[in-house]
Amino acid sequence: MLLNTILLLSILLIVILLCIIFRIVDYILDNTFDNDNNDFFTMQRLDITRDNKSIYGTLCLPSDDKKKYPLVILAHGFGVNHKSMIKYSRMVVREGFASFTFDFLGGSSFNYSDGDMEDMSVLTEEKDLKEIVDYIKKLDYIDEDNVYLLGHSQGAVVCALYASNYPDEIKKLFLINPAFILVDHTKENEIPKKGDALVKYDEVQGRKYFLDGRKIELYDSFTNFKGEVHIFHGENDKVVPLIYSKKARRAYKDAYIYIMNDEGHMISESGIKKIIDIVSKKINSRKN
Repeated sequence: MLLNTILLLSILLIVILLCIIFRIVDYILDNTFDNDNNDFFTMQRLDITRDNKSIYGTLCLPSDDKKKYPLVILAHGFGVNHKSMIKYSRMVVREGFASFTFDFLGGSSFNYSDGDMEDMSVLTEEKDLKEIVDYIKKLDYIDEDNVYLLGHSQGAVVCALYASNYPDEIKKLFLINPAFILVDHTKENEIPKKGDALVKYDEVQGRKYFLDGRKIELYDSFTNFKGEVHIFHGENDKVVPLIYSKKARRAYKDAYIYIMNDEGHMISESGIKKIIDIVSKKINSRKN
């Protein structure tokens, strides 16, 4: 009995310590990247809702005198939040473009937006993205004819789905380690019973995640977009095999693939810099 009590208290202490560590890291990230004390950009929260649920998002604009800016919307992957895209955002702004980072509804257990992970799927996240694009394109200081999507992992899949369903709404598509494997994952695993969920990477995939994932026809669902598609894939990615991106490049009408040496599923800061350099060149080219 005493041993069980000690074990329970130890587990509780570990959970508390992990929560404290997360809050400390969160605070450091906030004060390192997500603050108003930088002289090269200004930042504002946007109030965006879908189905009466609030989407947390931050718009960053370069600190110059331009009246309108090209916009890059940054979509995070499964089980993380907008903070995973902050470095991308700051580099995008330094190139003279507006950037928008946000949390999908129910996107992770560390979510700043409303919603529960049990109700989240790639199709619900596509609805979030549509609401975001529709809202931001109406802002006076955004060049509505030059809106670009950049997504990582599951966020890249969401961007691909949106671009295919609304091909005239964005200019070009940038996909980083796109997790097209998730479609196979939802078909190869049993659908959880009502009230149950699968734990993946310490995060939750509910019944809806699998039902919606099985509705997607791999590649056929993504390739209605005829604009430029730039795919970046780490050669050491252990989460999503490179073959998925190679097949996507062949499926798109106008796609390019960049195999990133010494990069895994999460891209290093130097790798992000290489990606944003290419993104900047492609945006500035304004090729139709």
